[in-house]
Amino acid sequence: MPSVIDATGVHFTDPAGTATEMADLQASYEHLCKMRDEIIDLGIIPPTSEWKKCNPNL
Repeated sequence: MPSVIDATGVHFTDPAGTATEMADLQASYEHLCKMRDEIIDLGIIPPTSEWKKCNPNL
């Protein structure tokens, strides 16, 4: 179970899988980062360095 939300908060464990699954997970993460950077470059969202200004809980 990767994550649980309960009355005491959010609890998570690191994902575990085969080498292939972990490589796929890493590739997916890199793809998401690239998409994030593209929408930052388009001016849709602010740079990550400014995110705390929008949400101080980050």
